Amino acid sequence: MIPTTVGSTSFFPCNHQGQHLFRVNADIPIADALLYASNLQTCVNQLSLHVAMNGDSEHFTWALHHLGEMAKALTDEAITVVTEARS
Repeated sequence: MIPTTVGSTSFFPCNHQGQHLFRVNADIPIADALLYASNLQTCVNQLSLHVAMNGDSEHFTWALHHLGEMAKALTDEAITVVTEARS
């Protein structure tokens, strides 16, 4: 059986109550989720290098934050699945 996401990881807090706007969907193969997380992290790395070299951070700071948040959510979801599988 191929391990899949369980849909337990939410991200992007959007208000003072701490509600999150998005959630990782359930039943996505973990390999696909981790591949997408890796792609997002590549975007973060390339964009942060551009910002560092050009000094125009004000235009890209939120994009970096949101991309990083998505990559972290996918990674956290994969860790949850792997941890539950070991139990």
